Amino acid sequence: MYLVGTVAGLYGIFRSDDGGITWTRINDGNHQFGLLSAIAGDARVYGRVYVGTAGRGILYGDVGPRGVRQPM
Repeated sequence: MYLVGTVAGLYGIFRSDDGGITWTRINDGNHQFGLLSAIAGDARVYGRVYVGTAGRGILYGDVGPRGVRQPM
């Protein structure tokens, strides 16, 4: 499950592996991307997320080795 919004007072892109009980931020302060217009997880690749931006194209990011996130 993915979310663009605010969790615990912090705005960003988040992923939940437990149905929304806990959230992990998957972007950082240097990667805000402007207006985000769409977000979707890849059903075939665990941890891959696609983010549509207003005027900046479509970005994607993957979970790295041993569950460590790779920056978007």
